[in-house]
Amino acid sequence: SHEETLKILQGAREGYEEHHRVTIANETLAEAIELAERFLPARRFPDKALDLIDEACALITLRGNKDSLLTSDGRLRSLTSKPVVRPEALYKVLSDWTGIPVGDLSKEENERLMSLSEVLSRQIFGQPRAIAALAESLPVARAGLKRKGRPTGVFLFLGPSGVGKTLLSKTLASELFGDDKNLIRLDMSEFSEKHSSAKLMGAPPGYVGYGEESHLLAPLHLKPYSVVLLDEIEKAHTEVLDLFLQLFEEGRITDGLGRLIDGRHAVFIMTSNLLAERFFKRKTSMGFQTTDPEDMSAKDVQNELRRFFRPEFLNRIDDIVLFRPLDQDHLFKIAVSRFQEMSDESRKHGIELTYTSKALRKLVELHEDPAMGARPVLRALEQKVARPLSRIILAKQNTNDNYPLEVRLVLYKGELELQESRTPGLPPRFLLEARSSVSRGELEDLEET
Repeated sequence: SHEETLKILQGAREGYEEHHRVTIANETLAEAIELAERFLPARRFPDKALDLIDEACALITLRGNKDSLLTSDGRLRSLTSKPVVRPEALYKVLSDWTGIPVGDLSKEENERLMSLSEVLSRQIFGQPRAIAALAESLPVARAGLKRKGRPTGVFLFLGPSGVGKTLLSKTLASELFGDDKNLIRLDMSEFSEKHSSAKLMGAPPGYVGYGEESHLLAPLHLKPYSVVLLDEIEKAHTEVLDLFLQLFEEGRITDGLGRLIDGRHAVFIMTSNLLAERFFKRKTSMGFQTTDPEDMSAKDVQNELRRFFRPEFLNRIDDIVLFRPLDQDHLFKIAVSRFQEMSDESRKHGIELTYTSKALRKLVELHEDPAMGARPVLRALEQKVARPLSRIILAKQNTNDNYPLEVRLVLYKGELELQESRTPGLPPRFLLEARSSVSRGELEDLEET
């Protein structure tokens, strides 16, 4: 128990202080127990708390003497004052063990949760309902108000393709756990057969594949603080879905190797294209007419989902989030964001990549497709910008040309073009030739068109 572990730590305290030549603060002992309970669920007391204290002491010993611990003849230098081991050292040790960045285990984590909605909104466009659902649900678990044993969150994202379901999951992993590497992603179409449950949880003794790590539980065992993304969940076999019932309800499950896997600290996100046809419909005379997902009642959504999922599975989902189709303004913002990424990269090669607003809006207009979301626009950016830009970069490198270069996406005679200018800030070559015969205002108009 916590009380027994605290007594053991207090008894071992003097030995650690003498061995490491440090002083252990009182609050460090209690904090070690709390942190070990929260972040090291697969290990037992008192060992995990003792190991945490031991490594924190070693860390402070090495850091606390900047001039070196050893004298010139190799003997341990006598210290006039012993460094103090405080809870911050425990955060650093746990950071090394769990992969969560330093500081995220302290009060900064609370601040990140409070500002999660604002941070996600800067990277995910057109989905305020989805962002609000995450931002409102996750602090409940952090505050300890969630039902005991349940994972941090279980969400089902519904909506058409290319509207940000997967991107939101990746961004959440990065913002919540410090790195998008803390995302465990599974394509559930690979588990459409009954026997594929062995790949997911690990084969039992006596069956082919016993002893091999499972696709889900092994990564979750190594990184219990992760976002688990289950893509296209409706394509999984019903018996595969049944394996998640215990994990979503109790937060724990035993794998094929007999290990108890703790999923209480993970966020489970399932994505699906179910109901996508309800979000928009085609009309030959008027283009696309979209239907706002928020107009669909919760009862309609539940009735539709019952055709694919059992009631006990749906009952374990914290929130069902409907993603809206992206309109042209959202697609433009996504295009600007992607363009900025390419611009930052090209700047490393001495090239300033810019665009005119009319050109980029024309690109979005030509490739807008509610059924496909942002993907057609992103493909168009690769074809119209990334590919020709890559040839310019390679040519510049081959000639060892260090002269600054501006490359601009323009709309010229109704066509999208990448045009070069040797001096950043000046218009492309065809405009330079016309500079002497037009006014500055006319030049700006010409540059836009």
